[in-house]
Amino acid sequence: MNKIADGVSIVLLGSFNPGIFHPAWFQKEELLPEIEAEAAKIEVISHDIAIFTVAWLRIEAIGDRFVAKTMDESKFGPLRDLVVGMFRLLEQTPITTIGMNREISFELSSDEQWHAVGHALAPKPIWEKYVKEPGMKSLTVESQRDDARQGRFNITVKPTPSKPRAVTVDFNDHIDIKDDEIYVTTGKACKVIEEDWEKSIDRSLTVANGLILDALQVNNK
Repeated sequence: MNKIADGVSIVLLGSFNPGIFHPAWFQKEELLPEIEAEAAKIEVISHDIAIFTVAWLRIEAIGDRFVAKTMDESKFGPLRDLVVGMFRLLEQTPITTIGMNREISFELSSDEQWHAVGHALAPKPIWEKYVKEPGMKSLTVESQRDDARQGRFNITVKPTPSKPRAVTVDFNDHIDIKDDEIYVTTGKACKVIEEDWEKSIDRSLTVANGLILDALQVNNK
């Protein structure tokens, strides 16, 4: 089993002003260096939507959703710092929900191992009465949290698109930060991200590695 891709994202739900999220603003506020901001590839920046990428980062914002994502493992910490830095500046932004997400893809050594993961996680006998040659396209399991946060964990296992003998594990650390009021502003969200980011990153890797290795072990018994 060989890890071939690893990316993280921070997703915030609330009420945003996409027009702010221009690379020039990130440069002005010293969130991105000048060389990265000037080289940014802008897909769209408008009142309603903002999407751009730099060498290691993708930003997407619409009215009720903000996403920051990187596929560079060396930038997991900087991604957290960027998001926290942004919303400490935009301190009146209403935020209700945080998603700290990790997507890890593994290449398996043979077709047999690749099929073994699906057989272990989604046993075929129960399906064979109803469908021809069943195969697992995607399996999602929801878990209650084991900490003091409100929310849940969602784990999805699926074949990696366009990559033979590869499996992707998506780990979603979903945290609701609503109090008694409709919205809370960014201070609480930033505090949660700062406190939980490393724990979430560690948990996601443990779960992803463990699920695939356990699935392979089931097949060997």
